[in-house]
Amino acid sequence: PGVANSSTVSLSLRGRGDNSGGFGTTEQPVSFYFDDVYQARPSAVNSEFTDIERIEVLRGPQGTLFGRNSMTGAVNVISKTPGDEVYGGVSVGYGNYDIFKAKASIGGPIVSGGLAGSLSAVFTDQSKGYMYNVGRGEDTDIRDFFGVRGKLHFYASETWDAVLTASYTDNKNSGFVSSPFNPVTFAATTGDSRDTANQLDSYGRTKATGLALHVKGDFDLFTFKSITGWSQVKDGWDVDLTGGLRTNAGAWVTGYERKSDMDQDQVSQEFQVYGDALGGKLSWSGGLYLFREETS
Repeated sequence: PGVANSSTVSLSLRGRGDNSGGFGTTEQPVSFYFDDVYQARPSAVNSEFTDIERIEVLRGPQGTLFGRNSMTGAVNVISKTPGDEVYGGVSVGYGNYDIFKAKASIGGPIVSGGLAGSLSAVFTDQSKGYMYNVGRGEDTDIRDFFGVRGKLHFYASETWDAVLTASYTDNKNSGFVSSPFNPVTFAATTGDSRDTANQLDSYGRTKATGLALHVKGDFDLFTFKSITGWSQVKDGWDVDLTGGLRTNAGAWVTGYERKSDMDQDQVSQEFQVYGDALGGKLSWSGGLYLFREETS
């Protein structure tokens, strides 16, 4: 998890990464994809689902096939696409810090041989914090999560195949929680390195909504693929990087407050054409990629 907001993921490959706190201007050298759709904001990628089919990790520069921000690698999370086979699963768990977690997924045919759908959801509720705030007299560093994703898969045609995906996640946490320390002795000034004295009502929260349409056409001489993606991210956090300072009178005060509120919209369109020639001795590919992002 990144600094300031644990919904931000900091990825490092081949010794290069970024951990600038998930500002609206943060650009990572490792590109991140959900179902082949690029996710520009690192605060939108710390999601959890039950229907993950596989995770592809490519090390080293990937500029030829993946493009933007793939200087040291790319990560592509592929979710399960429903078909004629019915599948499903449910899991419920409880752990310390009063963490309750429930996951469920179901998928299968809607119209046999032509249309299938799936739905998956995750809910996590944490009642107790990992740390205690001595300045405010309450638990902190609490993380809650909710996510839902649905898919429709059209495959009635022998030539064309299309998948429509919609997702929504809500990631809530206490923001970056630090423990204040003595700069000379390096001892925790709260008496315990797991205690904080942050006077802010610190928080971190990320809401992400996404839509994606994959269309694929298989022809005799080539394969055509279109990937259309749209997403909106609303991200905010407010933290005290010092964890609280104590005055000579013994009162705890805010030391170094940092705050961010970000709104982002992105649209991407990718076209791919690829095939084989010369009796399979030559493989070729071509494509066009369009991307537009607006961040405030």
